[in-house]
Amino acid sequence: MTERCGETGVGAEAFPQRWGLADWLRLLRMSHWVKNAIVFPCVILAGRAGEGAQWRQSAWVFVAFCLASSGVYALNDVLDRDLDRLHPLKSRRPVAAGVLAPGTVVAVALLLAGAGLVVAYAAAAPAVLCVGLYLGLNLAYSIRLKHIPVVDAGCVAAGFVLRAVAVVGVPGQSPAVWLLVASVFFLCAFVALSKRAADLALLRREGLGHGVVRVVDGYTDGCLRGLLVASALLTVSCYLGFTRTVVGPAGAIAALSCLPVAYCLFRLARLSLAGARREQINLVLSDARLLAAAAVWAGFWGWAALA
Repeated sequence: MTERCGETGVGAEAFPQRWGLADWLRLLRMSHWVKNAIVFPCVILAGRAGEGAQWRQSAWVFVAFCLASSGVYALNDVLDRDLDRLHPLKSRRPVAAGVLAPGTVVAVALLLAGAGLVVAYAAAAPAVLCVGLYLGLNLAYSIRLKHIPVVDAGCVAAGFVLRAVAVVGVPGQSPAVWLLVASVFFLCAFVALSKRAADLALLRREGLGHGVVRVVDGYTDGCLRGLLVASALLTVSCYLGFTRTVVGPAGAIAALSCLPVAYCLFRLARLSLAGARREQINLVLSDARLLAAAAVWAGFWGWAALA
């Protein structure tokens, strides 16, 4: 271990504290890398599961976005460290806790972003463009856009659309690809809004002021509930439209996969509105019902492929 700055609290960066490998792993949020795995089902849904080159592309894109997203998380932790220290959960993050020096973390963030671009360059177009746009979008998000209600959720969703486009390509005249991209956008907007709802419920339950986490400023319970309903309906509508583009007997089976999707939306909204004390990705991975619904969804598509 090596000496680094910080003890928890305001002015933490002035005092040395020891850090270990676990602190850097927490900074990178490797458990969140599973979000980037969205590129793999996109290959299947785009009807390209039989193309080896498409799987190689998705593997490169997955690695590129893992590196880039970790760089984004690290930079965001530096920019938000003062507010994070007041949050019941985020105060444990290495930068907010004063365990890792902000200057060092910024340097690591830049290295990760550069590595993500290099890996994306090894993939086919438009991967490097998508990673570059993702980094630019998230820089704007971290500095300003995440404090604008609704726009913040749109930025998160756009980041996932860029992941999908990096694999399936820029939508052309194919309605199926447009509907797939729209489904990804509204689904991820729903997840982002559910996180805001969980933050708001958690802060209220902890008796903390609304300004402790600025990202929930401008949202109310009624507003979030309405937005969750709207984004859920748009997700299911676009996804159902996408399944209708599947030809033959597999089309009816694909349409049935809307059922587990709708259940997951309902379940995640319910857990979030109750004020879940976990990050959304950890919440999903630890909830047996959500995992079971995801397995049923995958089963429907496996059945459709056989049909």
